[in-house]
Amino acid sequence: MEGTIMNKISIVAVGLLAGLLGSACAVSADGTSEPEAENLGAQSSALVTTVGSGYAWVLASGSFGGGWNSTSGAITTSKLGTGQYQVDFAGQSSTNANAQVVAYGSSSTRCKLVTNAVGTTYTRWLVLCHDAAGALTDSAFNILTDHRTGSGSAGSAYLTSSMSGSVSDSFNSGGGTNTVAVDSTGVYTVTMPGFTSANSSVHVTATGLNGNRCQVGSWGLTTVRVRCFDASGAPANTGFSIARRPSSLIDGQIGGHGWVSGGTLPSGYTLTTGSCPNNIPQPMTLAASGNDIVMTLPDATLPPGGGWPDVMPIVTAYGSGTNTCKVVGWGVSGTTASATVRCFDNAGVQVNASTTPFTFTFTSKHFPFC
Repeated sequence: MEGTIMNKISIVAVGLLAGLLGSACAVSADGTSEPEAENLGAQSSALVTTVGSGYAWVLASGSFGGGWNSTSGAITTSKLGTGQYQVDFAGQSSTNANAQVVAYGSSSTRCKLVTNAVGTTYTRWLVLCHDAAGALTDSAFNILTDHRTGSGSAGSAYLTSSMSGSVSDSFNSGGGTNTVAVDSTGVYTVTMPGFTSANSSVHVTATGLNGNRCQVGSWGLTTVRVRCFDASGAPANTGFSIARRPSSLIDGQIGGHGWVSGGTLPSGYTLTTGSCPNNIPQPMTLAASGNDIVMTLPDATLPPGGGWPDVMPIVTAYGSGTNTCKVVGWGVSGTTASATVRCFDNAGVQVNASTTPFTFTFTSKHFPFC
Protein backbone atom coordinates (compact mmCIF):
# COMPACT_ATOMS: atom_id res chain seq x y z
CA MET A 1 0.00 0.00 0.00
CA GLU A 2 2.79 2.41 0.94
CA GLY A 3 4.67 1.76 -2.26
CA THR A 4 1.53 2.16 -4.32
CA ILE A 5 0.90 5.62 -2.87
CA MET A 6 4.50 6.73 -3.34
CA ASN A 7 4.45 5.44 -6.91
CA LYS A 8 1.29 7.46 -7.47
CA ILE A 9 2.94 10.59 -6.11
CA SER A 10 6.08 9.93 -8.18
CA ILE A 11 4.05 9.67 -11.37
CA VAL A 12 2.04 12.78 -10.50
CA ALA A 13 5.15 14.77 -9.59
CA VAL A 14 7.09 13.82 -12.72
CA GLY A 15 4.12 14.62 -14.92
CA LEU A 16 3.54 17.96 -13.23
CA LEU A 17 7.17 19.01 -13.38
CA ALA A 18 7.34 18.12 -17.06
CA GLY A 19 4.06 19.68 -18.06
CA LEU A 20 3.32 22.48 -15.60
CA LEU A 21 6.58 23.75 -14.21
CA GLY A 22 8.13 24.08 -17.25
CA SER A 23 27.46 39.55 -2.57
CA ALA A 24 29.47 40.18 0.25
CA CYS A 25 28.60 39.20 3.85
CA ALA A 26 29.77 40.22 7.28
CA VAL A 27 30.32 37.75 10.11
CA SER A 28 28.37 38.09 13.33
CA ALA A 29 29.66 37.40 16.83
CA ASP A 30 28.44 33.78 16.78
CA GLY A 31 30.27 33.03 13.55
CA THR A 32 27.26 32.95 11.24
CA SER A 33 27.13 34.84 7.95
CA GLU A 34 25.19 38.03 8.49
CA PRO A 35 22.80 39.44 5.86
CA GLU A 36 23.75 42.85 4.46
CA ALA A 37 22.24 45.77 6.22
CA GLU A 38 11.26 49.63 2.44
CA ASN A 39 8.28 49.00 3.60
CA LEU A 40 5.60 48.63 0.90
CA GLY A 41 1.96 49.50 1.34
CA ALA A 42 -1.02 47.30 0.59
CA GLN A 43 0.15 45.60 -2.62
CA SER A 44 3.59 46.28 -4.10
CA SER A 45 2.07 48.42 -6.85
CA ALA A 46 -1.21 49.00 -8.63
CA LEU A 47 0.43 47.15 -11.53
CA VAL A 48 0.93 44.00 -9.45
CA THR A 49 -2.11 41.74 -9.25
CA THR A 50 -2.77 39.26 -6.45
CA VAL A 51 -4.19 36.14 -8.10
CA GLY A 52 -4.59 34.24 -4.86
CA SER A 53 -2.99 33.73 -1.45
CA GLY A 54 -3.67 31.85 1.75
CA TYR A 55 -2.36 29.52 4.40
CA ALA A 56 -3.33 26.37 6.27
CA TRP A 57 -2.44 24.39 9.37
CA VAL A 58 -2.67 20.69 8.46
CA LEU A 59 -2.79 18.03 11.18
CA ALA A 60 -0.73 14.84 11.07
CA SER A 61 -3.93 12.93 10.33
CA GLY A 62 -4.42 15.03 7.20
CA SER A 63 -7.35 16.93 8.69
CA PHE A 64 -7.67 20.68 8.17
CA GLY A 65 -6.70 22.50 11.36
CA GLY A 66 -7.53 26.03 10.24
CA GLY A 67 -6.42 28.71 7.82
CA TRP A 68 -7.40 31.42 5.37
CA ASN A 69 -7.99 31.69 1.62
CA SER A 70 -8.03 35.10 -0.09
CA THR A 71 -10.60 33.85 -2.61
CA SER A 72 -12.97 32.78 0.21
CA GLY A 73 -12.87 29.32 -1.34
CA ALA A 74 -12.56 26.12 0.67
CA ILE A 75 -9.23 24.74 1.81
CA THR A 76 -9.32 20.95 1.49
CA THR A 77 -6.65 18.74 3.02
CA SER A 78 -6.09 14.98 2.93
CA LYS A 79 -3.50 12.33 3.80
CA LEU A 80 -2.39 10.13 0.89
CA GLY A 81 -0.17 7.80 2.90
CA THR A 82 2.45 7.88 5.64
CA GLY A 83 3.93 11.37 5.59
CA GLN A 84 2.19 12.25 2.30
CA TYR A 85 -0.36 15.06 2.10
CA GLN A 86 -2.45 17.04 -0.35
CA VAL A 87 -3.69 20.62 0.17
CA ASP A 88 -6.17 22.30 -2.20
CA PHE A 89 -6.92 26.04 -2.23
CA ALA A 90 -10.19 26.54 -4.09
CA GLY A 91 -10.44 29.53 -6.41
CA GLN A 92 -6.67 29.71 -6.96
CA SER A 93 -6.60 27.79 -10.23
CA SER A 94 -3.38 29.26 -11.57
CA THR A 95 0.24 28.39 -12.24
CA ASN A 96 3.26 30.47 -11.20
CA ALA A 97 2.38 30.30 -7.50
CA ASN A 98 4.80 29.95 -4.60
CA ALA A 99 4.48 28.04 -1.32
CA GLN A 100 6.52 27.75 1.87
CA VAL A 101 6.14 24.82 4.29
CA VAL A 102 7.38 24.16 7.82
CA ALA A 103 6.75 21.18 10.10
CA TYR A 104 4.68 21.75 13.23
CA GLY A 105 4.90 20.03 16.61
CA SER A 106 7.32 19.05 19.35
CA SER A 107 9.27 16.28 17.55
CA SER A 108 12.07 16.62 14.97
CA THR A 109 9.96 15.99 11.84
CA ARG A 110 10.66 18.00 8.69
CA CYS A 111 8.29 18.79 5.82
CA LYS A 112 8.82 19.83 2.20
CA LEU A 113 7.00 20.32 -1.10
CA VAL A 114 6.72 17.82 -3.91
CA THR A 115 5.11 20.07 -6.50
CA ASN A 116 1.83 21.79 -7.28
CA ALA A 117 -0.97 21.06 -9.71
CA VAL A 118 -3.60 23.32 -11.18
CA GLY A 119 -7.20 22.23 -11.61
CA THR A 120 -10.06 24.20 -13.10
CA THR A 121 -11.11 25.45 -9.66
CA TYR A 122 -8.12 25.00 -7.36
CA THR A 123 -4.35 24.97 -6.84
CA ARG A 124 -3.12 21.73 -5.24
CA TRP A 125 0.08 21.36 -3.24
CA LEU A 126 1.65 17.99 -2.45
CA VAL A 127 3.68 17.83 0.79
CA LEU A 128 6.00 15.16 2.21
CA CYS A 129 7.18 14.90 5.83
CA HIS A 130 10.19 12.94 7.08
CA ASP A 131 11.91 12.03 10.32
CA ALA A 132 15.52 12.96 11.00
CA ALA A 133 16.72 9.79 9.23
CA GLY A 134 14.85 10.75 6.06
CA ALA A 135 12.03 8.21 6.37
CA LEU A 136 8.48 9.28 5.63
CA THR A 137 6.55 9.98 8.82
CA ASP A 138 3.27 11.64 9.74
CA SER A 139 3.57 15.25 10.85
CA ALA A 140 1.46 18.35 11.18
CA PHE A 141 2.68 21.33 9.15
CA ASN A 142 2.04 24.93 8.16
CA ILE A 143 1.78 25.89 4.49
CA LEU A 144 1.53 29.41 3.02
CA THR A 145 0.86 30.08 -0.67
CA ASP A 146 0.85 33.25 -2.76
CA HIS A 147 0.53 34.07 -6.45
CA ARG A 148 1.15 37.47 -8.04
CA THR A 149 1.53 38.77 -11.58
CA GLY A 150 2.66 42.03 -13.16
CA SER A 151 5.34 44.45 -12.07
CA GLY A 152 5.66 47.79 -10.31
CA SER A 153 7.73 48.75 -7.27
CA ALA A 154 10.71 46.47 -6.63
CA GLY A 155 11.17 44.59 -3.38
CA SER A 156 9.20 41.33 -3.65
CA ALA A 157 10.13 38.13 -5.46
CA TYR A 158 9.82 34.35 -5.50
CA LEU A 159 10.73 31.37 -7.67
CA THR A 160 11.04 27.60 -7.84
CA SER A 161 14.37 26.06 -8.82
CA SER A 162 15.24 22.56 -10.00
CA MET A 163 18.28 20.84 -8.53
CA SER A 164 20.24 21.99 -11.59
CA GLY A 165 19.19 25.64 -11.18
CA SER A 166 16.45 25.77 -13.82
CA VAL A 167 13.90 28.44 -12.81
CA SER A 168 10.10 28.17 -12.95
CA ASP A 169 7.12 29.77 -11.19
CA SER A 170 9.03 33.05 -11.01
CA PHE A 171 7.83 36.51 -9.94
CA ASN A 172 9.67 39.80 -9.40
CA SER A 173 7.62 42.90 -8.53
CA GLY A 174 10.26 45.16 -10.09
CA GLY A 175 10.07 43.34 -13.40
CA GLY A 176 13.58 41.91 -13.20
CA THR A 177 14.52 38.38 -14.22
CA ASN A 178 15.22 36.01 -11.31
CA THR A 179 18.05 33.52 -11.86
CA VAL A 180 19.72 30.63 -10.02
CA ALA A 181 23.35 29.52 -10.27
CA VAL A 182 24.80 26.29 -8.87
CA ASP A 183 27.92 27.23 -6.89
CA SER A 184 28.86 23.75 -5.69
CA THR A 185 27.10 20.60 -4.56
CA GLY A 186 24.00 21.68 -2.64
CA VAL A 187 24.89 25.39 -2.76
CA TYR A 188 23.00 27.88 -4.94
CA THR A 189 23.04 31.62 -5.53
CA VAL A 190 19.61 33.08 -6.27
CA THR A 191 19.63 36.53 -7.89
CA MET A 192 16.49 38.65 -7.52
CA PRO A 193 17.12 42.08 -9.09
CA GLY A 194 15.60 45.30 -7.85
CA PHE A 195 15.90 45.05 -4.07
CA THR A 196 17.25 48.20 -2.42
CA SER A 197 17.29 46.88 1.15
CA ALA A 198 18.57 43.66 2.66
CA ASN A 199 15.97 43.93 5.44
CA SER A 200 13.68 41.25 4.02
CA SER A 201 11.71 38.16 4.92
CA VAL A 202 13.54 35.24 3.25
CA HIS A 203 12.36 31.62 3.37
CA VAL A 204 13.23 28.43 1.50
CA THR A 205 11.48 25.05 1.24
CA ALA A 206 13.02 21.99 -0.42
CA THR A 207 11.12 20.27 -3.23
CA GLY A 208 11.24 16.69 -4.53
CA LEU A 209 10.48 13.13 -3.50
CA ASN A 210 13.48 12.45 -1.23
CA GLY A 211 14.27 13.45 2.35
CA ASN A 212 16.54 16.36 1.40
CA ARG A 213 16.04 19.78 2.96
CA CYS A 214 17.13 23.34 2.19
CA GLN A 215 17.76 26.51 4.17
CA VAL A 216 18.86 30.12 3.80
CA GLY A 217 22.66 30.31 3.79
CA SER A 218 22.94 34.11 3.63
CA TRP A 219 21.64 37.03 1.63
CA GLY A 220 22.55 40.53 0.42
CA LEU A 221 20.81 43.25 -1.56
CA THR A 222 19.88 41.19 -4.61
CA THR A 223 21.23 37.70 -3.91
CA VAL A 224 20.32 34.83 -1.60
CA ARG A 225 22.56 31.83 -0.98
CA VAL A 226 20.63 28.58 -0.51
CA ARG A 227 22.14 25.48 1.07
CA CYS A 228 20.62 22.00 0.72
CA PHE A 229 21.44 18.75 2.51
CA ASP A 230 20.48 15.09 2.41
CA ALA A 231 19.25 13.25 5.52
CA SER A 232 22.82 12.53 6.64
CA GLY A 233 23.66 16.24 6.59
CA ALA A 234 25.86 16.06 3.48
CA PRO A 235 25.44 18.81 0.86
CA ALA A 236 23.09 17.60 -1.87
CA ASN A 237 21.72 19.10 -5.06
CA THR A 238 18.03 19.69 -4.39
CA GLY A 239 15.15 21.60 -5.91
CA PHE A 240 13.66 24.36 -3.80
CA SER A 241 11.02 27.07 -3.52
CA ILE A 242 12.16 30.48 -2.26
CA ALA A 243 10.27 33.65 -1.32
CA ARG A 244 11.69 37.06 -0.44
CA ARG A 245 9.31 39.77 0.78
CA PRO A 246 9.62 43.20 2.45
CA SER A 247 7.67 42.39 5.64
CA SER A 248 5.19 39.50 5.82
CA LEU A 249 5.09 36.67 3.27
CA ILE A 250 1.99 38.15 1.61
CA ASP A 251 2.80 41.66 0.42
CA GLY A 252 0.97 44.51 2.11
CA GLN A 253 -0.68 42.42 4.82
CA ILE A 254 -0.11 42.85 8.54
CA GLY A 255 2.84 40.87 9.84
CA GLY A 256 6.57 41.01 10.27
CA HIS A 257 9.85 39.20 9.99
CA GLY A 258 13.12 38.86 11.84
CA TRP A 259 16.53 37.26 11.41
CA VAL A 260 17.45 35.59 14.70
CA SER A 261 21.12 35.01 15.52
CA GLY A 262 22.62 34.13 18.87
CA GLY A 263 19.19 34.38 20.47
CA THR A 264 18.82 38.03 19.46
CA LEU A 265 17.19 40.09 16.70
CA PRO A 266 20.10 42.05 15.17
CA SER A 267 19.20 45.66 14.39
CA GLY A 268 18.36 46.23 10.74
CA TYR A 269 17.08 42.73 10.03
CA THR A 270 13.53 42.93 11.34
CA LEU A 271 10.49 44.81 10.06
CA THR A 272 6.78 44.82 10.90
CA THR A 273 3.69 46.06 9.10
CA GLY A 274 1.19 47.26 11.69
CA SER A 275 -2.55 47.74 11.70
CA CYS A 276 -2.39 51.46 10.86
CA PRO A 277 -0.11 52.90 8.16
CA ASN A 278 -0.22 56.27 9.96
CA ASN A 279 1.51 54.84 13.03
CA ILE A 280 5.04 53.49 13.42
CA PRO A 281 4.64 49.73 14.05
CA GLN A 282 6.27 48.25 17.11
CA PRO A 283 9.22 45.92 16.39
CA MET A 284 9.05 42.16 16.72
CA THR A 285 10.50 40.78 19.95
CA LEU A 286 11.78 37.43 21.20
CA ALA A 287 12.34 35.71 24.53
CA ALA A 288 13.93 32.42 25.53
CA SER A 289 11.62 29.74 26.95
CA GLY A 290 13.83 26.89 28.09
CA ASN A 291 15.57 25.67 24.93
CA ASP A 292 12.91 27.28 22.72
CA ILE A 293 12.50 30.85 21.51
CA VAL A 294 9.16 32.66 21.59
CA MET A 295 8.68 35.19 18.78
CA THR A 296 6.13 37.96 19.38
CA LEU A 297 4.39 40.28 16.95
CA PRO A 298 3.68 43.14 19.34
CA ASP A 299 0.52 44.80 20.55
CA ALA A 300 -1.62 46.89 18.17
CA THR A 301 -0.46 45.14 15.00
CA LEU A 302 -3.51 42.86 14.74
CA PRO A 303 -7.22 43.70 14.80
CA PRO A 304 -8.63 43.15 18.30
CA GLY A 305 -10.69 40.06 18.91
CA GLY A 306 -8.78 37.83 16.51
CA GLY A 307 -7.59 34.30 17.12
CA TRP A 308 -4.72 32.05 16.07
CA PRO A 309 -6.11 31.48 12.52
CA ASP A 310 -5.56 35.22 11.89
CA VAL A 311 -1.81 34.65 11.52
CA MET A 312 0.57 32.06 10.13
CA PRO A 313 4.17 31.60 11.39
CA ILE A 314 6.92 30.27 9.10
CA VAL A 315 10.51 29.55 10.18
CA THR A 316 13.60 28.50 8.18
CA ALA A 317 17.04 27.56 9.52
CA TYR A 318 19.90 29.87 8.48
CA GLY A 319 23.62 29.53 7.88
CA SER A 320 26.01 26.76 6.86
CA GLY A 321 25.19 24.36 9.70
CA THR A 322 22.78 21.42 9.46
CA ASN A 323 20.39 22.20 12.33
CA THR A 324 16.70 22.54 11.53
CA CYS A 325 13.91 24.59 13.13
CA LYS A 326 10.13 24.30 13.27
CA VAL A 327 7.03 25.80 14.87
CA VAL A 328 5.90 24.19 18.14
CA GLY A 329 2.81 26.33 18.65
CA TRP A 330 1.34 29.79 18.24
CA GLY A 331 -1.59 31.90 19.38
CA VAL A 332 -3.13 35.36 19.56
CA SER A 333 -3.88 37.20 22.80
CA GLY A 334 -5.75 40.45 22.33
CA THR A 335 -3.87 42.11 19.51
CA THR A 336 -0.56 40.30 20.01
CA ALA A 337 0.59 37.12 18.24
CA SER A 338 3.28 34.79 19.63
CA ALA A 339 4.88 31.62 18.25
CA THR A 340 7.33 29.13 19.75
CA VAL A 341 10.31 27.98 17.65
CA ARG A 342 12.20 24.75 18.41
CA CYS A 343 15.45 23.61 16.77
CA PHE A 344 17.16 20.23 16.34
CA ASP A 345 20.53 18.94 15.23
CA ASN A 346 20.91 16.73 12.18
CA ALA A 347 20.25 13.58 14.23
CA GLY A 348 16.96 14.98 15.50
CA VAL A 349 18.14 15.88 19.01
CA GLN A 350 16.72 19.13 20.35
CA VAL A 351 19.25 21.93 20.74
CA ASN A 352 19.01 25.34 22.33
CA ALA A 353 17.32 27.55 19.72
CA SER A 354 19.61 30.40 20.77
CA THR A 355 22.50 28.51 19.17
CA THR A 356 20.75 28.05 15.80
CA PRO A 357 20.23 31.09 13.57
CA PHE A 358 16.93 31.21 11.67
CA THR A 359 14.59 33.48 9.75
CA PHE A 360 11.06 33.90 11.05
CA THR A 361 7.95 35.55 9.61
CA PHE A 362 4.40 36.16 10.84
CA THR A 363 1.80 36.71 8.10
CA SER A 364 -1.72 37.90 8.90
CA LYS A 365 -4.83 37.56 6.77
CA HIS A 366 -5.60 41.23 7.51
CA PHE A 367 -4.59 44.37 5.64
CA PRO A 368 -3.68 47.52 7.59
CA PHE A 369 -6.65 49.62 8.70
CA CYS A 370 -7.27 52.73 10.77
